[in-house]
Amino acid sequence: MTLNEKLKDSQNVKLESQVVERTKEVLEKSAIIEAQNEELTQVNELLQKQKEEILQMNLLLEKDNEVLQTNVVKVTQARVMSTEVNFEEFSKIYPDNESCFRFLAGMKWKNGTANDHYECRKCGHDHYFHGHTPYSRRCAKCDYDESVISHTIFQNTRIPINKAFYMVFLIYTTKGKISSHKLSEILSIRQSTCWAYGSRIKKAMHDRRKEIAASKSGEGWSLLVLDHSLEPA
Repeated sequence: MTLNEKLKDSQNVKLESQVVERTKEVLEKSAIIEAQNEELTQVNELLQKQKEEILQMNLLLEKDNEVLQTNVVKVTQARVMSTEVNFEEFSKIYPDNESCFRFLAGMKWKNGTANDHYECRKCGHDHYFHGHTPYSRRCAKCDYDESVISHTIFQNTRIPINKAFYMVFLIYTTKGKISSHKLSEILSIRQSTCWAYGSRIKKAMHDRRKEIAASKSGEGWSLLVLDHSLEPA
């Protein structure tokens, strides 16, 4: 019994020693893991901060790009309004029906600006809904639907709208001296069509010669766009 007791005590001492050693190892590893976790937390915080900084830089770059693109468009539009450019350059500003209609809506109703204005030509009401065609406006009171090309020099023309735009531009910048044959060659439109539509544009120029002479720089051929003499389309 004495021997067994001694063996038991010896075994307990050994186990206690092992437990102490194992506990020491666990504590050391825990300390290492905790230090690593703290380091990872710091790294993650740094990465998050860098992510936010990159996001902010991207937002600033996007704004700069928007401003740059807007300035390029404004410069190009100013150039188109006042100087002679070819159809390829002109088409960069007015490449399709959408861009032409948007320009006309801006001319007629100050569309998309703080000075947006609408007044029904039939009843004088000032509220509207979107009409049945792109950029048209339908009176909320009498239901009159005014297309974006009505009461403009482009009303009733069958020429593609961007080519009609360019024809107005060419006749304006040449002060009406360009021939229907030259217009036909540039726009790939029949000479008779160019003569008929060109005559209409030249008449508008003649009727508005005083307005054009007194116009501000940059208004250019846009002064010929609105035609108040036309009946509603």
